[in-house]
Amino acid sequence: MLNQGISFRLGPFPTEIKASFLFLGLILYSVVGEVGAAMELTLWAAFAVLLHELGHAWAYQYYGLQARISLMMLGGVTYGSGEKAASLKPGSRVFIAFAGPLMSVISGVVLWGIIELAGGLPYYFLSPELAMLYPLFFTIGWGILNLIPIYPLDGGQILRNLLALNPRLPADKIASWVSVIIGGAAILYTLSSGDWYTSALLGLLLYNNFSRLNVLRDEDVKADFERIQEFHQQKNWTGVVEEAQKLIPQIKSQRNKRWVYRLTAEALHQNQNLEVLKAFMEEFPEHESMAPELKLSYLYQSGDKEGAIEQAKKNFALHPSPGFAQLWINLLLENHQWRDALEAVGRMKSQAFYLQIAPQLGQYFLQNGHHMLAADLYEELFKSQRNPDFAFEAARAYNQVQDISSTFSWLQKAQKTGLEDFRQKLLLPEFESLRSRSDYPF
Repeated sequence: MLNQGISFRLGPFPTEIKASFLFLGLILYSVVGEVGAAMELTLWAAFAVLLHELGHAWAYQYYGLQARISLMMLGGVTYGSGEKAASLKPGSRVFIAFAGPLMSVISGVVLWGIIELAGGLPYYFLSPELAMLYPLFFTIGWGILNLIPIYPLDGGQILRNLLALNPRLPADKIASWVSVIIGGAAILYTLSSGDWYTSALLGLLLYNNFSRLNVLRDEDVKADFERIQEFHQQKNWTGVVEEAQKLIPQIKSQRNKRWVYRLTAEALHQNQNLEVLKAFMEEFPEHESMAPELKLSYLYQSGDKEGAIEQAKKNFALHPSPGFAQLWINLLLENHQWRDALEAVGRMKSQAFYLQIAPQLGQYFLQNGHHMLAADLYEELFKSQRNPDFAFEAARAYNQVQDISSTFSWLQKAQKTGLEDFRQKLLLPEFESLRSRSDYPF
């Protein structure tokens, strides 16, 4: 839900404002205490952040890269992509990082000039004073604050890339330690002054840098990571498990540890050796939080199919990812719970991967003779997406149960919504009896 939002183009740059950006509005509401004023401030904040990110985007464009802007949570981020992205020199990255704060300060100076000339800025819910103060803070203030050398703020990225100009320096490690020291001092100051919001934000940045340091500490076992990945690619499941047992106690980063657990969970599932799986779970009890699918695999391999389905459902509720979704659906299908599989897919409508999972299930129903279930699913998909392919698949399903009226109706919907090669698809052998009817409308 928080990852959804509105998308548009800001000049040549694809731009999105995610729903999570409204969190900033809640914070501003807690400051001003009025809904209208908070909404007005949120619009000014969005305007200021977009200008800031435009600075980064233009800098990426200067170096021949494509840029994409995204506003989320308490700020924004600009992604640069293209063939030249990997070869950007540290000096170029310094310029890209600095371009955002520079754009913010320039925007603020322009606003200041407008205030001086016009006597203020337009306002509706805000007082005239706040209508001048906050836009200047969102531009000049945020621009300057972004230059504080705390990663991943622009100042932290500038420091990291300045250090990287000397290839003998451990730039990432130094930048992270500087971020931790400055961030820790800043938190002490904001806590002493009662600024809880800034303290919380600095705490998140501090946690991010501690995580980065843990990842960097795992450089000592980089060769082991590469080896376990190689075993995984070779489908050497025994090798993956044995390597993981040696590697997991040495890993400092939670993110790296979770990655190893996930590879191991897949290996243990593929290996289908219940004793090895049970021994691994007993040796590493933290698997419950790191790789909950291990319990699912254990239930499945021990023959408790209903328990495995319930665990898959629970895993998906905790971690709604395509992998867990597919596991849940596959277990239901394997257990011949066709209607439950359809209901499970219905619960995934709010997920981005719904349009990946649902059509696959529709094809499974068609190929295995569950034509009315396929028809129900494709009707639902068409209602939400107006995709002519879904209308055509619904027509195929109804044709299989000889519901001629519904078949014609869905073929007409497919035609009206622009199905490619419509006439050609009507020549499929499955529509032969349909074409011979006197009331055939095509």
